[in-house]
Amino acid sequence: MKKTKRDLLLETDLRLQEIAQELFMTKQELEKKNKELERFNKELERSNKELEEFALAASHDLREPIRKIIGFTQVFSREFKGKMDENSKENIGFITEGAQRMRMLIDDILEFSRVGRAELTLEMVSFNDIVKEALDNLQQAIKDHQAKIQYNNLPILAVHKIYMIRLFQNLIENAIKYRKENVPPEITITAQKDKSKWLFSVRDNSIGIEKEFHQRIFIIFQRLHPKDKYPGTGMGLTLCQKIVERHGGRIWVESQPGQGSTFKFTLS
Repeated sequence: MKKTKRDLLLETDLRLQEIAQELFMTKQELEKKNKELERFNKELERSNKELEEFALAASHDLREPIRKIIGFTQVFSREFKGKMDENSKENIGFITEGAQRMRMLIDDILEFSRVGRAELTLEMVSFNDIVKEALDNLQQAIKDHQAKIQYNNLPILAVHKIYMIRLFQNLIENAIKYRKENVPPEITITAQKDKSKWLFSVRDNSIGIEKEFHQRIFIIFQRLHPKDKYPGTGMGLTLCQKIVERHGGRIWVESQPGQGSTFKFTLS
């Protein structure tokens, strides 16, 4: 039987009602999911805050016993100088080295925690001046390894000056640390406007990084090399990432083994 115009209108009206009901249910489900997501985010923020506070407190509490361990081993070494055999000297060296490495780790944890907790006070600063201060802090390493660093015409932006100095200091220090054998480090720092952001590049001629590790190097405590060959705590690039992200940017690396690395990051 052929449907009349009235029948078709009724069917259309019923279908529209069904669609409206489905949309209403979907809206309710979305609102429920959004509320659940808000609760999850609040819980995550609370958990992260507690974790940062714990790391801060634990790090402070650990500094004193570590200081005492280093102090007592130095006293012990002086008092028994000339009386210890080679095995005893080696064991004392292991204790001192381990304690010093723990002190470095504690200092890095404290700094990492401060970057996440401290108020981000911004000021207009020349990045030429920022890089110069970072190089002043690395003056001895630059001299020891005959490193060449090139930079000019960097922009003036509103940033947290101390954090930015630490960012460049870490990246330059890494380029020197992971230099090729018998090859002086060469580092070039540039910046160019990319739409509403600035794109910074720190390019070097280091040993390079395999592609599978390009993300891993930014994970806290991750190391690609033995600590006896390349010292450090595995927190330097994690700190760099946190500094950049707190300024609303992102950081990544482009690199191949034997062909150097280019660390890039964006800032508004």
